[in-house]
Amino acid sequence: MREYLYSLATDKKKGILAAILKTLLFLLSLLYGLIIRIILFCYKSKILKTTRLDTKVVSIGNITLGGTGKTPLVELVAEFLSGAGYKVAILTRGYKKEATADKKSDEATMLAAKLPKVHILVGRNRIENAKQAIKDYNTDLILLDDGFQHWRLHRDLDIVAIDAINPFGNRNMIPRGILREPLSSLKRAEMFVITKSDFGKDNVGAIESFISFIKPKAVVAQTIHNPVFLYRIDNNQVLNSSLMRDKNICLLASIGDPASFEAMIVKMGLTPELKFYFTDHYQYKERDLARVVATCKAREINTIITTEKDIPRLKSLKLDFLNGLTILALRIGIKFTKNEEAFFERLLSVCHR
Repeated sequence: MREYLYSLATDKKKGILAAILKTLLFLLSLLYGLIIRIILFCYKSKILKTTRLDTKVVSIGNITLGGTGKTPLVELVAEFLSGAGYKVAILTRGYKKEATADKKSDEATMLAAKLPKVHILVGRNRIENAKQAIKDYNTDLILLDDGFQHWRLHRDLDIVAIDAINPFGNRNMIPRGILREPLSSLKRAEMFVITKSDFGKDNVGAIESFISFIKPKAVVAQTIHNPVFLYRIDNNQVLNSSLMRDKNICLLASIGDPASFEAMIVKMGLTPELKFYFTDHYQYKERDLARVVATCKAREINTIITTEKDIPRLKSLKLDFLNGLTILALRIGIKFTKNEEAFFERLLSVCHR
């Protein structure tokens, strides 16, 4: 159901039934938009209070549903600030039942593996988690993952990631579109990062013009996502991707933007024969993977490539039925292609205030 609703919000579904449902969703989006605007007004007029911490708070978020490539940006910023001498803690809400103290979310598991010097705290109550980080780890800088809509906590800096491929969808609010709040809310941000600018290069100019109109003095940087290497998820062995260019492969992912994942695989010179894409954060079941494996075997495919975000959910399953089939993960890196120096200068200037 969630996948079908998302396909309506992104206008992938056509036909009479889809048109009727889109009309109903549009009416619901008007109600949702009204509620969000009332909440934002209450915070702006201080009817609802924000909590200010005794440390710097930087938020990295977005204004849309779906994958904007925000997590690699969080990793990059955390690594930079940690290297600059800050004691950084990342606060992430997690996802549904994952957001518990004893079960990290996909993003948190991935970030923890890559950032051993940074504390990762998962949970919906990020104010309490921030206080815990300050108390237990003497944290002097809080980094909010997906924090643009976390209005309860005061931020010293809001960074917004915008996907160049699909910046704002059809510009409708949830559930008719993918906007989490009105586009006018982007005025709160001081810095913007246009992600996947190579894949969505035709949209970059319009995005920059819009940001310049709504926030003239903002820093607007551009990044691309690059494939770094492939490695086995069972033993972390890095493989030479060039040796796989003649092999049949299958792609498996449950992320917000599988098309970009596939594009990076193609960028490596690989050609996928099969693709299995599930909804974002889908909790795999053994029967799902058994179906994937059986289909691969029937097509004489012995290699599955997935994303790093999918690894925790795949490893939670019993994988003894793979029968020689190998699962690889793609390591993705983010690279600035415009205004990198201005981005980090503004970031440090805010943190030094």
